[in-house]
Amino acid sequence: MNKKNLISLYVKDANYNVISEITNSSVADIEKYRKSLEYLLKEKFAVIRVGDDLSKKFTFKEDNYFDLTNSNLFNLKNQYIVYQNSKFYLGTAASGTFLPLFFDKKRIITNSDTYW
Repeated sequence: MNKKNLISLYVKDANYNVISEITNSSVADIEKYRKSLEYLLKEKFAVIRVGDDLSKKFTFKEDNYFDLTNSNLFNLKNQYIVYQNSKFYLGTAASGTFLPLFFDKKRIITNSDTYW
């Protein structure tokens, strides 16, 4: 995996309604990111998806893509390491959006009607 050009990916989806009701404007479908992921991987980036066990299952098999939400390596510490080592953050506006700021990372935020 190309750690030099690592992107952290977080997509908050409707499954989070199980915990707390959320607005549809702040969620997305991970499937809508497929073409973007294919493009980024073609451009020699590596992508690690972070999130939690509520994250929608996403079948995507590429060499430089790793889904931490669907792995036995899933834990908060590993997610923080991904944010720390990433070049930038790509994903929806959610509480996890603040972690890249903590590590002084650039962010591309989708599905947000407010400034994050």
